[in-house]
Amino acid sequence: MLELLNVKFSYRADGRTFSISTKRSVSNRRTALDISTDGDIFTAKLRSNSPVEIIRLSAEFAYDFHNDDRIFLNGYQSATPSRELSVKSIMYSPLRRDRQNRMCGDYGFTSYPHEKGALHGFTYGYINSPGEFTFIGSLAEKSGFTLIGTRTQYNKVIVEKDCKGLIIDGEYEGLRLFIAEVLPDEGFERYAEHLGVMPMTDKKIKACPISLTEESTADSIAADIERCSNESYVPDAVCIGGDSVSLSDDILSLAAEKIKNSGYIPGISFAPFICRSDSEIYAEHPECVLHDKDGAPVTAGKSTEYIFNIYNEDAREYIRNRIEKYTKNFGFSFLRLEKLYTACVCPGKHRTRGSVMADAADLLRKSASEAFILACDVPLASVFGIADYCCINSGKAVRLDDISPLQRKIIVRNDLLSAVYRRQLSGRMFINDTGAVSFASRQLTNEQKKNISMINALAGGVTFITEQVSALSADELAQMADADKLSAYGISSALYRKNMLRLYITNGEQGEIKRINI
Repeated sequence: MLELLNVKFSYRADGRTFSISTKRSVSNRRTALDISTDGDIFTAKLRSNSPVEIIRLSAEFAYDFHNDDRIFLNGYQSATPSRELSVKSIMYSPLRRDRQNRMCGDYGFTSYPHEKGALHGFTYGYINSPGEFTFIGSLAEKSGFTLIGTRTQYNKVIVEKDCKGLIIDGEYEGLRLFIAEVLPDEGFERYAEHLGVMPMTDKKIKACPISLTEESTADSIAADIERCSNESYVPDAVCIGGDSVSLSDDILSLAAEKIKNSGYIPGISFAPFICRSDSEIYAEHPECVLHDKDGAPVTAGKSTEYIFNIYNEDAREYIRNRIEKYTKNFGFSFLRLEKLYTACVCPGKHRTRGSVMADAADLLRKSASEAFILACDVPLASVFGIADYCCINSGKAVRLDDISPLQRKIIVRNDLLSAVYRRQLSGRMFINDTGAVSFASRQLTNEQKKNISMINALAGGVTFITEQVSALSADELAQMADADKLSAYGISSALYRKNMLRLYITNGEQGEIKRINI
């Protein structure tokens, strides 16, 4: 049971810093902190009569941790590893804290004490104790992401708003939390109800990729599409992968037409918030991208990729027109949108990462209209009830070639665990995409391929293979068919210890235990 210890609020005004730690509502001539609990909803909101800069807004709760408790705290974005941890686990920041790592993760704005039980995550989490399940979920991510942390050695849970440096003048929603002792499924059901979100679709989908070049012809595209299916596997969607930005409108329009005429949903992958340095939009409107404090364009990892400022009208119009061109003019109705986290890397002083990401997701949804959205590399809360499908792990195991077998094993393990421990979101917030599988990959072992396809069937609703079906052997097709049989089952419970993942799966009538060595 969580028990409130204090709410800490610090702000800066007129060159001075003011701080308070309290359990009750307080106010002065400039600001007010309103603290309340209504049933399962805890709130700490702010009001100011003049501009103030927030330094900190957090709530500390007491919780009596025990050695056999398991803690889940959702990672910053979909590619962030997320699984149950023990009360003695240690979270490490990456050894390479370069710009790319800081940008795609929380390493640039979150501390890693490297202490036992000093764990953190964002948006929602739970403490799974023998005979007790305590759920914590933020209901106010649009005003700023919510960091949920533990200090198990001190029996504390600390919830902090990601709003440092935000300037407010008026009301600010602050913390709004759903906290309850419930059964696991009940916790997620009630969380979705309090958020007021429902999934955009209940349609599970199978997809197969094709790659195009400027030399692609109507005949070569038709041949690629034909290789995407056979008697044992027929996809719902055929998706253009790779660098679609470099392809001409004529090629993309032709491909969408060929895919649709073949009876499939036309799909395309691209990063909507990335602006190439050699693009026409940047040449004509250099102010359309984000700039750092020195006035230089903010890059998205690569020096040739800048990030659109979604509040610049030229950038918004370009993003909107591009999506509408793909959907309304060309006929693409499945959009695999990548690197979405980039939209909120530089929120500024008048917005938070959470509010920027919410506005970015809203822009995508309105632009896409009725088209399916598969959101990738995104803080999950921002696309609750917005995206039709969402990647919930990194998928790097089948994309990266220049890594060692040990690195690949770690990535596969992290991705499988993220898929299992985020499974409850599927069907409540969106449909989970648990990562692509490459049956023909020489980089993955047969056991890894089997595990990935099994977890995909049990925990997700998107089957995305990385090669055309005609390239698969009879054994690989049989492996795919075996995994597909498990899609009628769901994971009722999961326990991971010492590289062994124990799952109890059920189809509502019968259940069985699966043990997977990962």
